[in-house]
Amino acid sequence: MDPLFSTDDRRRIAAAIEAAETGHRGEIVPYVVLRSAPYAAVPWRGGALGFGLAGLLVGLTRGVLPDTFPLLAQDGLALLLMVGAAVAAAWLSSALAPVTRRLIPQDHINRAVGQRAKVAFVEEEVFATRHRTGILLFVSLLEHRIEVLADAGIYARVADEAWQAVADHIRSGMESGSLTEGLIAGIAACDKILQAHGFETAADNPDELPSQLRTSEE
Repeated sequence: MDPLFSTDDRRRIAAAIEAAETGHRGEIVPYVVLRSAPYAAVPWRGGALGFGLAGLLVGLTRGVLPDTFPLLAQDGLALLLMVGAAVAAAWLSSALAPVTRRLIPQDHINRAVGQRAKVAFVEEEVFATRHRTGILLFVSLLEHRIEVLADAGIYARVADEAWQAVADHIRSGMESGSLTEGLIAGIAACDKILQAHGFETAADNPDELPSQLRTSEE
């Protein structure tokens, strides 16, 4: 079973895409990933932080309260405590998403999410429409980031700022624990933007890209 979305979630999202695409030439492709990069340095940063904090605690205890914790006066036990703190912190930094986000520099997040979104745009062939009217709604859960990438036919006529409302709808759903509702609202917002910018439907308006949610756990 998909750990991110139920069968009903996927059905509702697909229905929202189909409903939205009847009113314009746009092709909407939602894509959700657990994270945009492995961030291999995170457990090392967490471990180093845990080791350092434990070392500071040992130093303060020895200097201020030497008789309160006599075991910490023994170098072997003090080192064991510091190593244990490092291991625990390394695990927590990878297991708890809020901690992980704190340990990743913002420029690393920006670069990783932006690159993964571009890869998804190509892999899902969002560009493969007659009028270059594909839109990727890319969501990276760990980083709490949303990227909206519009193909050339839309990008030329719609300002980047217009997509902020789409991202806000998706983020609101993600933060409230209802990403499905957020995606459905974001898809509806795409519909309004495209119709407002003159992307009305044509006599022949084929469904050029599959109307379904894409996900990846990698």
